[in-house]
Amino acid sequence: MTVALTVDAEEMQRSAVGRAAGTFETNRSGFSVLHPINGVARHHIRVGHSDGSNEDLVFSELIAL
Repeated sequence: MTVALTVDAEEMQRSAVGRAAGTFETNRSGFSVLHPINGVARHHIRVGHSDGSNEDLVFSELIAL
């Protein structure tokens, strides 16, 4: 698998390309980004989806398990 991650002060872009060597069952695959809550909570974020659409969201103030 090849993963590329580009991060700067304005945005983070990631991409991945892989090939399964055998049976591979999944409903979805993705990345988890762990960030500090201080200085991030309630700030705006734009999420770009694989279909080319964008979604404007706000980081949660609370984290649920």
